[in-house]
Amino acid sequence: MYWLKKGLWPIGIIITSTMLFLLILITVLSVPTVYAKQTLSKNAIAGTATVQTTPTEDLTVTTLNKELLTQELNDQQHTRDNWLWSNVATILSSALSTLVIVIGVLFGFWQWSVGRKDTQNKASEDRRIEQDKELKDRQAEREKRAEERFQSAVTGLGDEKEGTRIGSAILLRTFLRPGYEQFYTQTFDLAVAHLCLPRASSPSENQTAPLTTLSQTLIVIFREAFPLARSQNDESPQMLDATRIQLDNAYLALADVRNIWMPYASLQQADLKGADLRGANLNEADLKSANLEGANLAGANLKGADLGGVNLKSANLNEADLKSANLEGANLAGANLKGADLGGVNLKSANLNEADLKSANLEGANLAGANLNGTKLEGVNLKGANLNRASFVKANLEDADLKDVNLNDANLNGANLMKANLENAQLEGAKLKGVKLNGITLFRANLERATLYGADLSNARLNGANLKRSNLERAVLENTDLSGANLSQANLKRAKFERTNLFKANLSQTNLIGARGLTEDQLLIYKTMGAITDGLIIDASQSDISSPSSAQRDPVETSSTTLPQGRTLPSHKTGNETTKDKD
Repeated sequence: MYWLKKGLWPIGIIITSTMLFLLILITVLSVPTVYAKQTLSKNAIAGTATVQTTPTEDLTVTTLNKELLTQELNDQQHTRDNWLWSNVATILSSALSTLVIVIGVLFGFWQWSVGRKDTQNKASEDRRIEQDKELKDRQAEREKRAEERFQSAVTGLGDEKEGTRIGSAILLRTFLRPGYEQFYTQTFDLAVAHLCLPRASSPSENQTAPLTTLSQTLIVIFREAFPLARSQNDESPQMLDATRIQLDNAYLALADVRNIWMPYASLQQADLKGADLRGANLNEADLKSANLEGANLAGANLKGADLGGVNLKSANLNEADLKSANLEGANLAGANLKGADLGGVNLKSANLNEADLKSANLEGANLAGANLNGTKLEGVNLKGANLNRASFVKANLEDADLKDVNLNDANLNGANLMKANLENAQLEGAKLKGVKLNGITLFRANLERATLYGADLSNARLNGANLKRSNLERAVLENTDLSGANLSQANLKRAKFERTNLFKANLSQTNLIGARGLTEDQLLIYKTMGAITDGLIIDASQSDISSPSSAQRDPVETSSTTLPQGRTLPSHKTGNETTKDKD
């Protein structure tokens, strides 16, 4: 808008000048008329005064005076009109001349202004071109000097003297400042090249060593250079290859190494607390005893990585690939492992206290002696996993797949196993006190010597299960399928039976003292089968013997199985279907 306003100002001056000239012209033309009117007024006044002073004058004289006055007025009017006609050409000519002069002056001034502006613009453009040329020359000179400095740093890092190498490393770090973008990737590659460690031929050669001043400086360069170089190669992270890099004992806390490409890297005892390792490739990397507390490893590739004794407390491993990794003795307390692939992982003696493993894959994993207290394991896949002596106190295993798992001597007290699949699972000596086992499948599972004190096994499927010498005191067995189960020497004292299926169950030396929900007839039959029933509290209202009309009240109880002694065992089902062998 400024240039538009600036370009219109000559036109405004011309219009103003023209209007001023016309105003002057109108004023000039109006002067004679005013003058004539003033003259006529004076004469009229004079004539009137004369008439009044000579009231005795003859009528003829008065008439003559009037005619003379009229003639004088006419002459004056004629004289004014003649003046206008005779001077209008001159007036108009003067006005036009003045207008032309004004326009000429204004045009000349405008032309001068435009020429002056063009001259100034040309001078400004010339100065800009000269400045750009000077800047380009300076930039070229600066880049030349920078290239020479970079080459000297490269040469110095290969020097035999350690002092020279350290000085060169310090010099190399200066190329990570703004303005040296062309050196970011080269600086990273150079740092990696001097930090790389060839694959060890034997374990004895791959020992951690104290950091030197040179290696510390190069680690700092590596840490600072990677995010800068990544911004230039974000679509191809593998272009920044740090395979087999040696970062043992390195301090990389809170480092931004997202999408880093470090397969086979050595990071033993490295401090990576709170580091951003999302999407990092750490395939078969050595991270023994590293500190990864609070680190973000979401989507990271840790297949075959050695994480023995590593600290992953509160770390984020959401959907990370840990297949075949070694996490023996690792601390994963409070870690996020939702959807993580831990198939075949060694988690022996690992601490997973209150970790989140929802929908994770732990098929074939070794969790022997691991701490999983309070862990979230809903829908987890633990097929064939070794959970021997593992602790699952108050863990949530609802709907988990525990088929063929080894839970011998495991502690599952207070755990939630509702709808879990424990088919063919080994639970010998396992502790299941107060466990929620509603609807659980323990088909042919081995629960020998298991502790199920007060466990809720309602609607559970335990047909064919081995419960020899197990403790089921006060257990709830409502609608539980124990057909074909081995309950010999088991403790079912004060257990609650309701619609329980014991068809072909082994009750040899089974303790049924104080059991609830069994009829007197059933108790007598179980006694003949070897069960311990002395001191039983019999509910006479449900006894077939004491209540002759019981069969009429519950016609389903007429279905029975045949015992070797020729006696019949009334079915324990009270629903609308008869007892069936579910083996």
